[in-house]
Formats: sequence, C-alpha cells, structure tokens
Amino acid sequence: MLREQFNLAQGTAGFSALGCLYGAQLVGLLVGGYASDRWSQRNPRARIIIPAVAILLTAPAFWLTGWFPLMIFTLLSLLLWGLALGFLGSNTMPIVCLVVDARYRATAIGLLNCITAICGGLAIYGVGALRDAHIATHLIMTFAGVGVILCGSFLW
Repeated sequence: MLREQFNLAQGTAGFSALGCLYGAQLVGLLVGGYASDRWSQRNPRARIIIPAVAILLTAPAFWLTGWFPLMIFTLLSLLLWGLALGFLGSNTMPIVCLVVDARYRATAIGLLNCITAICGGLAIYGVGALRDAHIATHLIMTFAGVGVILCGSFLW
C-alpha cells in the first residue's frame, strides 16, 4: 500500500512500514509489560484490560488510513498497531496464566499460537483476494478496522 499509494520505492516502503510497526511494538512490549505489572497489583484484570484497550484504540487509525490517504495516517496506524501488538505480546502468557489451569498452560499457548498463525495467514490471503477483486483500499482498511474492533471486544 505504501509503495502504490505514496509512490515509494519497494525498499523504502518496506522499511517505513516495518520500521514503524516493529519499533512501536518494541516500545509496546516494554511499556505494556511494565504498566500491567504495576496495575495488576491493584486489579488482577489489568493484564487483560490493557491490551484490549490498546487494540480498541487502534481501530480508528485503520479507518483513517483507508479514507484519508495521507502518509501521516498510514504511519499513525502502523505505530498504534505496533503498540497494541506489544501490549498484547507482553501480556499473552500472563493472561493465559490467569484463565487456564496450570496443567494445561503449555497446550493453551500452543493452541493460541497455532490459531494466531492460521488467522494471520488467512488475513493475508483475504486481503490479497480483495485486492485481486479490485476492492478499494478504503473498504479493505475499513474491514480491517472492524476486525480489530471485534478482536479487542473479544479480548475485553
């Protein structure tokens, strides 16, 4: 999308997208872990609430990216999604420990990773199919935003 929409070279587009996403994810891992450790001392659900709120706050950025084709909104979307992924990543194992019996935690994490990989692959395939069907980018990003809202709501 960055390459096509903003006429960037392939390398520049890839570095911009991945640099924003993974840089923000690194920050999200550190900040999300620290914040949930502190808040969970007073509220045991903090480890679930923090990533859920982060994911829900990210959804409007997808809509902005699709409907207002400005580089700033695209980068904002990548930054917010990276932060949300970091917040979720730092809390995944603690969430599993909160809701799954100790005897089944490794199975739960394995199943969670399996489902995550399958859903991620299906999402990439789905976006590719939508692009091949010449569905407008703003509709694809709106659909992604709805998916993000659903994911955040399920986690909540």
